[in-house]
Amino acid sequence: MHRIIDMKLNRPYILYIFICLWLLFLPSCTNHLWGKDFVVVIDAGHGGHDPGAIGKISKEKNINLNVALKVGNLIKRNCDDVKVIYTRSKDVFIPLDRRAEIANNAKADLFISIHTNALANNRTAKGASTWTLGLAKSDANLEVAKRENSVILYESDYKTRYAGFNPNSAESYIIFEFMQDKYMEQSVHLASLMQKQFRQTCRRADRGVHQAGFLVLKASAMPSILIELGFISTPEEERYLNSEEGAGTMAKGIYRAFLNYKREHELRLTGVSKTIVPTEQEEDNAPAIAQKDTESVNTAPQQEKLLAEAKTKPAATAKTAPKRPIVVESATNDSEITFKIQILTSSKPLAKNDKRLKGLKEVDYYKEGGIYKYTYGASADYNKVLRTKRTITAQFKDAFIIAFRNGEKMNVNEAIAEFKKRRNKMKYITKEVRIGIAGIVALCVLIYGINWLKGIHMFQPSSYFYAKFENVNGLTKSSPVFADGVRVGIVRDIYYDYAKPGNVIVEVELDTELRIPKGSSAELVSELMGGVRMNILLANNPREKYAVGDTIPGTLNNGMMESAAKLIPKVEEMLPKLDSILISLNNILGDKSIPATLHSIEKTTANLAVVSSQVKGLMSNDIPQLTSKLNTIGDNFVVISGNLKEVDYAATFKKIDETLANVKILTEKLNSKDNTIGLLFNDPTLYNNLNATTENAASLLEDLKEHPKRYVHFSLFGKKDK
Repeated sequence: MHRIIDMKLNRPYILYIFICLWLLFLPSCTNHLWGKDFVVVIDAGHGGHDPGAIGKISKEKNINLNVALKVGNLIKRNCDDVKVIYTRSKDVFIPLDRRAEIANNAKADLFISIHTNALANNRTAKGASTWTLGLAKSDANLEVAKRENSVILYESDYKTRYAGFNPNSAESYIIFEFMQDKYMEQSVHLASLMQKQFRQTCRRADRGVHQAGFLVLKASAMPSILIELGFISTPEEERYLNSEEGAGTMAKGIYRAFLNYKREHELRLTGVSKTIVPTEQEEDNAPAIAQKDTESVNTAPQQEKLLAEAKTKPAATAKTAPKRPIVVESATNDSEITFKIQILTSSKPLAKNDKRLKGLKEVDYYKEGGIYKYTYGASADYNKVLRTKRTITAQFKDAFIIAFRNGEKMNVNEAIAEFKKRRNKMKYITKEVRIGIAGIVALCVLIYGINWLKGIHMFQPSSYFYAKFENVNGLTKSSPVFADGVRVGIVRDIYYDYAKPGNVIVEVELDTELRIPKGSSAELVSELMGGVRMNILLANNPREKYAVGDTIPGTLNNGMMESAAKLIPKVEEMLPKLDSILISLNNILGDKSIPATLHSIEKTTANLAVVSSQVKGLMSNDIPQLTSKLNTIGDNFVVISGNLKEVDYAATFKKIDETLANVKILTEKLNSKDNTIGLLFNDPTLYNNLNATTENAASLLEDLKEHPKRYVHFSLFGKKDK
């Protein structure tokens, strides 16, 4: 019962400790959540002395590496929170198990292996496909797995490294039937996103998502896919994949699918995402943001129109007006960059209810070169404008984003780059501020909690007093203060009075409702277990009381400890005597006779118990019988006494004398040797002869006993035949 009560009392303290620990680790957890990079490993299939599939003009290993590097460059330049790792960045051979090992060691969040398909016997096919780990459900899928896994044949110890796996044997692939990939759902989802981009962005034939037993995916401990970009065995596709346009388009599709997956991954984990999936227009303008990427990107038709318009504008407007900034009607002029969506152009102003606006409200326009250009969704947040554009893409297919600064149109690429820079800066500041605030809150809660555990309620109103003592006798801060057995406050501080040496000032915090009458005092009581507590001895004075901040006189009451201290000198005097007494007792107790004596006493006690029982029986049975017999004897003595009075004692004594004389004569004759009886009594020879005869008889009996056959010769069964 007591244990249950203690657990109930300790639950708030335990809960508070856990809350403090959580708050202390919150900054580091927040930093881990937002500061950890998303790691993607990009694997360019084959390489080195392993060419992969060979086409008429190229090798698979080179196509794979070209597209892999382009995908990595797109991610690096647009995703600051993503770490890109290549299994190979040049033409070298990497074993299959080593590729998965690179991803596992990097604790990657995603593994993308890029390959190019091929068909034997001059067969042709088109389209891209994406594969996940699993059992091949058709012979065609199995052939793809065999071709990709055959790379292990380039390794000298492949039988040992891959536990006897034969890439060309269908039986070896049975192991994939029983494999349970815990990342299967994510892998299939990523593969679906890839195929969607190959179909929509890359305009390639969609060959779907498939499963097969790929060794490179088997050992990876994260969502993993294998991409077949196309068929190198098909001349048309081979030329496309070797072109800069084709490689760049396929890389763009993989990149966009990666962004979609990453965004959904962040939303699933945290509920928010900082990943922006750009439109095709924005990707076309990407080279202006990062010149280090060597990839060439096609320019959208709308952008080409704008460029052409910009080239012809000076010549067309030179005669009508000097060079001046573009006027933005109903636009806010500020130093911030404003993004807008340009939806259409017109040679004349449009009414608000014009059908070409398709019901959009709050549409603005600016006039450029005599052309009215209508915009929608103005905001300094590029992401917000981008999301708005997606909602109207179905209505305005040619819509694109433009940017303004201080009412002047500016390069949208520069605006996007500046926005990203500012966003990253703000994000960094926000993260740091968040961590700082979390740390401050945790510190405040910790301080409050420590004081709460000490009994100090920081936000509870209280009054304070001082108590003066000559010796606090071990009193500590946060010690409770009692009045009439009830806790009314705590000790806030203890300090030595240097102005008046010999005095110690104790500051106490008491409940505001407590009134201390004049004449009261503070008493320090030493407890039996060594602690010290303060008691306020309230006086009976209802008229006067101490004001807040007054000093209360203090006394020291050691209680039982003081009485015990007084007895110590007397105890010390008695110690030598006690020592001698103990030595004597030890000597007595060490004597060997004491155990024997105790044993004898024990036996005597037992005998006394027996005697006591016998005496008890005697007193209860024999004594009464004896008493009755004595009574009878007494009566007989009376009779005998009467009879004795009648006896003739003179005659009797005369007869006795005669008898004695005869006895004397008989005795003399016995002592004399003159007769036979006297000889018997007085001749020693007769005694000796009798004694010798007795000894001989005894010897004869012993010999007879030991050797009976010497004296007795008979048989119960007759004489034996010899």
